[in-house]
Amino acid sequence: MKKLREIKWFSNFSLKCIAVVSMVLDHAGEYLGLPICFRYIGRLAAPIFLFCCVEGCVHTKDRKKHLKYLYFASIVMSMFDAWAMISVNFFRTLFSVSLIVYCMEEYQKTRKKSIWVKYTLWQVFSCLFCYGLLWGNEIFSCKWIDFECLGTYIFPALLGNLLFLEGGGFYVVVGVWFYYARNNRKKLSIGYIILVFAFIFGLQSNPILQYGIIAKLYSLGLFGEILLQSYEVIGELFLNIGGIYYWSPRENYQWMMVFALPIILQYNGEKGKGCKGFFYVFYPLHYIILYVIGTYIVSA
Repeated sequence: MKKLREIKWFSNFSLKCIAVVSMVLDHAGEYLGLPICFRYIGRLAAPIFLFCCVEGCVHTKDRKKHLKYLYFASIVMSMFDAWAMISVNFFRTLFSVSLIVYCMEEYQKTRKKSIWVKYTLWQVFSCLFCYGLLWGNEIFSCKWIDFECLGTYIFPALLGNLLFLEGGGFYVVVGVWFYYARNNRKKLSIGYIILVFAFIFGLQSNPILQYGIIAKLYSLGLFGEILLQSYEVIGELFLNIGGIYYWSPRENYQWMMVFALPIILQYNGEKGKGCKGFFYVFYPLHYIILYVIGTYIVSA
């Protein structure tokens, strides 16, 4: 009989169920005005979903089919984003992680550097195209076409671009790390903890940076101003956090992501019960319902 500490409790399906409950509580807290503890619990969802997505990439029999599902789901969700003018399309983040994992595995098989050259060029091209659409609102005047909406929500999804992802590039890095360190729990754990705290105290704006390092940039004159503006641009476009400033650990509850790790480490390597298509339908459906209730009923 295995010792209790050696037993792993959760299958991939079980982890997804935990993430779903966490996600619903988070979004209910956001749109229904529930206590902040709901948002705390919600920080567990994204890392668990990322871990499950990577495991799905590794163990699926048809990686291209897996990518297609995520891609089409991200396009559908981008339509809701465009309608509500918010960036909540986590399917795009999962697709971006899955695509990079797919490229990594293809590179391991073939050792062809052209895989990364093509991926990089496509990202650059699609990025410029989306920027061009954003500038379209300033150049062209057309009441029937919202170029900014197209460039922010629709075409980044259509083109598989890394711009304006929910959670930004940080979640992509976490997902790729889960893949890279998947066979070494110690490495996975240490790397994940470092990433979370680097995100909180480095990439996100907070009093330590805002009134410490960042504030000192002003003393550098024009060069400091350029660095400061670059920091804000990178935060807005690639980290999707912009100029968000947190004043206390209570308000910056992103540190709660660390507590997804003990749950992830209980993964037993099994797929578990299947519920085909459920998560693809549930995510947009629950978000639309909570958004409509919170925006048009609770706030009315």
